[in-house]
Amino acid sequence: FREKEHSAKSESLTRDGCRVLISANIEREDEAVMARDCGAQGIGLYRTEYLFAEYQHLPSEEEQYDSYRKVLKAFDGEATIIRTFDLGGDKQFFRFRKIEEENPFLGFRGIRISLRHEQLFRTQLRALYRASVFGNLHVLFPMINSCEEIQRILDIIGEVKDQLRQERMKYSDHVKLGVLIETPASSFLIDDFSRQVDFFSIGTNDLLQFILAVDRNNPYISDSYNVFHPAIFRSISKIVDRVHQNGRWVSICGEMASNPLVTPVLLGFGITRLSLSPPLIPRIKKVIRGMNLSGARILADKIMRLSKSDEIRKLLEDFQRKCIIDREVADEVPPLRC
Repeated sequence: FREKEHSAKSESLTRDGCRVLISANIEREDEAVMARDCGAQGIGLYRTEYLFAEYQHLPSEEEQYDSYRKVLKAFDGEATIIRTFDLGGDKQFFRFRKIEEENPFLGFRGIRISLRHEQLFRTQLRALYRASVFGNLHVLFPMINSCEEIQRILDIIGEVKDQLRQERMKYSDHVKLGVLIETPASSFLIDDFSRQVDFFSIGTNDLLQFILAVDRNNPYISDSYNVFHPAIFRSISKIVDRVHQNGRWVSICGEMASNPLVTPVLLGFGITRLSLSPPLIPRIKKVIRGMNLSGARILADKIMRLSKSDEIRKLLEDFQRKCIIDREVADEVPPLRC
């Protein structure tokens, strides 16, 4: 227990001095304290749609405000990324009308629902901006595919802020806005999006299934949902390059961020922000402290030249055995599906 506690509180710093920000993915406000105890340096993804499950009704502005305020206060100035409702797909909740769709992952979900049910969206934005005075709020928008969607969001935010001013309600002028990169379309529009938003987050769960055309919940083809596919690494590398060239920052908040085999190559691509489930934070911190960034960059260059998944996995396993100093971490073999 003491070793885990030490690992959680220790810095996530590579042996050659690269600092990596490790934050937490949470679904409920009470998980914020647990995330902090696990060593999280902020919240990288608060999945607000689970408020529907918690309240068993459409959460009111006051209920949302109270939840966002508690999460922001738990991290006292550290970046807290709150994603707007990512409803639809596999997230169907009580009292929110379920629509029968041939493929719900490609259907009425994420920002599409928010912009269609605009009052629901405005209520959430009011709650978010009211809570923004209690911390360092970053708002993340899911399933974005076009500049027109972002512009509509910006217009609505402007109207919400005007309304709050008229009501003499306080809000922060320093809220950062970001886009979740999880579709091929969004990955091609980084340059354009960078003129509209402040940061990006890569949602590897959906990005992987859309790039590979594999439903991650379909048991018949689950073996094709392969985190080691070369197209995934090439896509992430290009996204990171474009983001950095536009002077923005990017994090990874999908399950790929918690795979200790993949951690070194993500750092080699230039990722310095990871967000993952709180209990997994100490393990990933140990991986980072046991490696050199210089070696990770060489690894990333090699990965980009490989064309087969099994070759990529073997290279990552070899790197873990030979280059990760901490033997306990190096001996861990994560599952194929991540």
